[in-house]
Parts: sequence; structure tokens; C-alpha cells
Amino acid sequence: MKLKKLAMAVGLIAIVASTPMVTHAVSEIRAKLAPHIKITNEGNLIDTSAATPIIYNGTTYVPLRKVGEALGYDVTWNGESSTVQIKKPDEAYPLYKVEGIEVVSLTAFPDAFKGVTGTVFGRYDVNVSFNITKELNRKPIFTLEVLDKNKNVVSATVITVQRTKPDTWTHPLVFDNFVMANVQDVETANELLRTSYTYRIKIE
Repeated sequence: MKLKKLAMAVGLIAIVASTPMVTHAVSEIRAKLAPHIKITNEGNLIDTSAATPIIYNGTTYVPLRKVGEALGYDVTWNGESSTVQIKKPDEAYPLYKVEGIEVVSLTAFPDAFKGVTGTVFGRYDVNVSFNITKELNRKPIFTLEVLDKNKNVVSATVITVQRTKPDTWTHPLVFDNFVMANVQDVETANELLRTSYTYRIKIE
């Protein structure tokens, strides 16, 4: 379950627990500790005994680190910029196997192009072959992400595959286009896609 999906489901706003104190000016508030509030992830209780939820102005706040890590995310704090970063661990991608689905082969080809205004766009064309080993009760969802050399996601594409029956399937997938800033020609763009960008795929 994605973190944003959890937030939508329970209607909570999350805050970070156990982060260092920063020196920026802050306002003091009066909030109520709410140890009676339980948080679950697909029925499994998330332990918040060391980071109790609070209620302030009718809104419930939950510890982001506890919840994020329970969902499989890395949660880090950058004190210099006062920024919380939430991301999947690097080793979580690409995910080639989930229950009922096995990827047989995966090939990706850089396919940059120039728009009518001269802007160069990057993307990958992907061919994937996968086995559905048992009948699925829902259609598989492929999430395709492109990352730059700093591991920042520059493009994310979600595709629902119209297959549920056991068999081996071959399916073309196309990443969404993204602008390649400061790149003037397609040849350079494709070389950057091969050497400086990476992609990853998750199957749900």
C-alpha cells in the first residue's frame, strides 16, 4: 500500500517522530496525546507506543517515521533544509516478482525525441514478458519510474495490464515523457538515457 493511499484511507496528517530539534522559530501549541488511536497496515497493528499520536484542533497527527517504515519506506530527515524525505529503499527496485506474477524478460530502449518547439523529451520503450502463475482477482499494475543521476524520480507512469488468466504474456510498456533540460539533440539525449539515467519497475 502506498503511503499516500494510507493517508487517504485514514484521513490523517503525519508528522515526523524522534527528529532532532531545529533552531527555526516555532509556535507552541497545546495538543492531546492519543494513545488509544490504533494504526494498521492491511490489518497488522503498527506499534506507536514509543511515538504516540496526538490530536490538535480536531486533527489527528501520527508519527511519520513509524508509519512510513512499517510500509517499507525509508524516512530520513535533512536538518539543513528542514525536509523529510520518503522513498522506497534502492534495493526494492526493480521488483520482478510478486505473488502470482513472474517476469521472464525485460528490455528497455531509450527513445528520446524533439517536440515541435525544439524541446527534447526523454522516455523509455519497454517490452516485458511475464508469467501469470495463477488466476488473479485483479489486473496487474505496473509502476515505471525514471531516475536521474542523483536518484531523483523525474517520471512516473502507472499502467494497468489487462491480463488475469494464467499464461505467459508479452506486453509493450511506454514511460511517460519528461523534459531533458539543457539537451539540444536527440542523439545526446539517448546517450544520457543509457549512461546517466536509470529506470525501475514495480508490479502490484
